[in-house]
Amino acid sequence: MNSLGKMGVAKIGMLGSGSVGETVQELVFNGDLPGKLRTALEIVKISTPHPRKKKLYRKYPGLFTTHPEEVTDHPEVDIVLEVLGSQGERDLDGF
Repeated sequence: MNSLGKMGVAKIGMLGSGSVGETVQELVFNGDLPGKLRTALEIVKISTPHPRKKKLYRKYPGLFTTHPEEVTDHPEVDIVLEVLGSQGERDLDGF
C-alpha cells in the first residue's frame, strides 16, 4: 500500500458490496460527503461474490472483482474497508 498521493487523495479498496458497501460507494461516487472528504476519497477496487448484480457495476465494471486479494494486494490501495456481513465472512474462508 502507498502513502497518500500528492493531492491528498486516499485510495480505497472495499471488501464487500452489500447494503453498507453500496451506501459507501454511492456516497463517494456522488460526492455526498462533507467538505474536503468530497475530493479526498477514491474507490479503486471492490471485491464482491456477484459483481454483475451490483448497482454501480454497469458504470464502473473495472472496479469490481470476485477475488479479495485483488483488493488487499492492489498497489494503489491506501485503505481497505471491510464491509462484509455474515455471508461475506464465509466468502473469505481460507483467505
